[in-house]
Amino acid sequence: MDKISVVRAKAQFSEVLAKVESGCDVLITRRGTPIARLSNVERSRTPLRLEAIDVFRARLTPTAEHSADLIRRMRDASF
Repeated sequence: MDKISVVRAKAQFSEVLAKVESGCDVLITRRGTPIARLSNVERSRTPLRLEAIDVFRARLTPTAEHSADLIRRMRDASF
């Protein structure tokens, strides 16, 4: 387990998160006293259900307006 100070954790937060994502636990200390521990969260990966995606897409109704045009129109209307 790596130990780092709060100051260093704040300054190098992206690097600390990269370590945690790779599986290392990181202990954060303030003036040498442990105050927090960061550890990786195991994500349960569910298989992608292509049938459900196909059903969802089949239910969508096509629009006459292209999505880029819709976004431009909404932007220009100050939404």
